[in-house]
Amino acid sequence: MQAEKVDIPWDDIKLAPDDLHLLKGIAESAENGDAQAQFAIGMVLLSGEFMPTDHGTKFMEPKLAEGAKWLKKAADQGNTEAKKWLESLREVVKEQQAQNRAQSAPEQSASEPDEVRNLRDKAEHGDAKAQSDLGDLYYSGKGVAKDYDEARKWFLKAAGQGHVYAQYSIGWMYAHGQGFQKNDAEAVDWYRIAASQGETNAQGELKKMGLTWLSASEMKSLRDKAEQGDAKAQCDLGELYYSGKAVAKDYDEAAKWFCKAAAQGHGYAAYSIGWMYAHGQGFSKNDSEAVDWYRIAARLGETNAQGELKKMGLTW
Repeated sequence: MQAEKVDIPWDDIKLAPDDLHLLKGIAESAENGDAQAQFAIGMVLLSGEFMPTDHGTKFMEPKLAEGAKWLKKAADQGNTEAKKWLESLREVVKEQQAQNRAQSAPEQSASEPDEVRNLRDKAEHGDAKAQSDLGDLYYSGKGVAKDYDEARKWFLKAAGQGHVYAQYSIGWMYAHGQGFQKNDAEAVDWYRIAASQGETNAQGELKKMGLTWLSASEMKSLRDKAEQGDAKAQCDLGELYYSGKAVAKDYDEAAKWFCKAAAQGHGYAAYSIGWMYAHGQGFSKNDSEAVDWYRIAARLGETNAQGELKKMGLTW
């Protein structure tokens, strides 16, 4: 299957030769599946600038849909920056849609129940519980017209202040495509945020999926050990980020911690780096690097790595 091409009008753009050569190289890497390059080219397309994060030279009109498409490709491979930018784009679009609805809608009815009016006043003054309760009213349609976008808005405000039920509710809405585009990975991330703070509904949803979570104190303890140089903790933290079992899946973070552990001679971490090279996860796909890391791990007695080399008819 032919790789999808980046939609940039190469014949019409005006950049210095070195810059043009570099940009074409990034585009080619993106087309070949490199997640970091896909993120970079997505940002270029969104801004129309050669170096968008540095407010660089604008050389073309922005292509928002094309840029979002390449950000999604990067996000689908675990690129965290691409995920953040995509979420920001979605929020901008939804905010604009909400403004458009507000401009075209009649003024809010004066017959709104006193209970709802009082709750709204508290919510607008920053009360997290009131924000979550108002989101719940809009979600359920009790006392107000059901409106998932309004529910999303108030749940997000409450969640931003650490309200755990609101965080769980955002996960639920992602899981069911209500107010957000259906996204199981985002749902799990929000469930875990809430579950780690003791929210039992979120914990129940994770259990149904066979997933676990770490409390904030457990995660801090593991990270502290890893940052203090404990190779096993570094490898365990890498495995958590790789698997997405108890934290949000993040191949870049997994690669970072596996590399730290492998540098101390941890065999499973070295095998894991080989596996990630072999599958283009956190690193650009590179079979030669994969074999090198499998051999390092195999010589340390790691049986998984030895098995991968045997499949390829290689020794160590």
